[in-house]
Amino acid sequence: MLPGWGDVLEPTQVDGYPEVQSLRTREAIERPRALFVRDAADRKQFRLVREVHIMAVPKRRMSRSNTRGRRAQWKAEATGLVNVNVAGQAHKVPRRLLKAARLGLIDLDRRA
Repeated sequence: MLPGWGDVLEPTQVDGYPEVQSLRTREAIERPRALFVRDAADRKQFRLVREVHIMAVPKRRMSRSNTRGRRAQWKAEATGLVNVNVAGQAHKVPRRLLKAARLGLIDLDRRA
């Protein structure tokens, strides 16, 4: 038995061969689960196959109107413009382009 894990299922609790059993940890449900199968050599022993991480899964399908209504709330914010003086002229540029504008990498006269 692995340290920190609950009791391993008894062979009398398992119907059929081979059958995969999932076990939960004692401490927390969000820990990875382990999959155990019966060992072919000794049918009373279980061996660890792999660990599986649990993730949230919706119980039922969300309707198209609810999905689109939820997505409609995801609004992009308008780009904040800041003032910059280049060669004595004032321009408004996005903050992320401020350094490029000061270094002359962007032609601000061509911008519409």
